[in-house]
Amino acid sequence: MNGWQRLWAVGCALAAIALLVVGSQIQTEKKVIDTWERIKTTHISELAQQETQTLEGLHSSQARAAMRELLQKSADREMSRIDGLRDRDLLDLPAKQGEEVRRLIYIWLAWAVATYVIGWAIRWVYRGFRPKAA
Repeated sequence: MNGWQRLWAVGCALAAIALLVVGSQIQTEKKVIDTWERIKTTHISELAQQETQTLEGLHSSQARAAMRELLQKSADREMSRIDGLRDRDLLDLPAKQGEEVRRLIYIWLAWAVATYVIGWAIRWVYRGFRPKAA
């Protein structure tokens, strides 16, 4: 290996390290669960606000109780739907992680090949302009 090839190898190693750092940010199960819990919390507060507004307009206690029961059932269905979406997301997670890892490997490989080809082309041009030995 000449000096330029060594420099290329070091650059490839540094690029691999940089991509490993980026790759450590790949979505994990904990991140997916935390995201869905934030969505669920936000949605619960919105539902509670809507329930309060709906119940304020009712005057009889029986109507309020009936409406509260309907709203509770609706909220339960919505929470079940959100839990189902979260579970589906968790089932898809390994495939998404594998896809992300493959993408990072392809980026690194493309970068490594491209820099080697560019270095080779520069060397070829440089040799073309060098004076010929007699």
